[in-house]
Amino acid sequence: MSEHDDSDSIKGLGFEGAPAPQKKGQPNWLLIILVVSAALILCCCIVIGALIFGTIAAGGALFGELMSGPYDIAGRPAPVSISPYDLLPPSVAGFTRASLGGNESGGWDAVYTRSGVTIEAQVRIYDSLGAAQSAVEAAGREFDSASGVATRMTGSLNDLWYRLVKRSSEAHFAYNRGQYFFYARTSDGVGAFDDFMDGFPY
Repeated sequence: MSEHDDSDSIKGLGFEGAPAPQKKGQPNWLLIILVVSAALILCCCIVIGALIFGTIAAGGALFGELMSGPYDIAGRPAPVSISPYDLLPPSVAGFTRASLGGNESGGWDAVYTRSGVTIEAQVRIYDSLGAAQSAVEAAGREFDSASGVATRMTGSLNDLWYRLVKRSSEAHFAYNRGQYFFYARTSDGVGAFDDFMDGFPY
């Protein structure tokens, strides 16, 4: 009876070169790499999605301003009254009308106040649409003559023209609704001015 060589039998069964069994306690590097890679891909997707969403939101806001003007003025009801008490209401966004003066030929002026912030507002009814639009252009040239870095918005939506300038704590806004010319300004803060214009009825 011949002696049996176990090593030859193992080779004959095709087990030569087989990986050694993994010892307990050793990390599975392939699994770790896959998990880390998946986490990185997920983070990248979240960041890219946030950037895309922010871009769409900003683009939507810009598109809205292009379509309806600053403060959505084109979406507001058109003025029909000729009374300064209606055109410059007694209260706007928490601001109280402190004074009202003027006349039909030269327009009416009002001063609004809220917590130390003062906003001057004016309305004038012109004889024609062209005259009201010319008043908007003239106000825009006056804004541009002031010094300093400013954010400007200039545009026209059919018959509605507007000129908006914001500079530091100062803001000027002129626009027309048909033959009605509106103008508001402040030197007491852009945020408060935005509140006022967001609440102004026309």
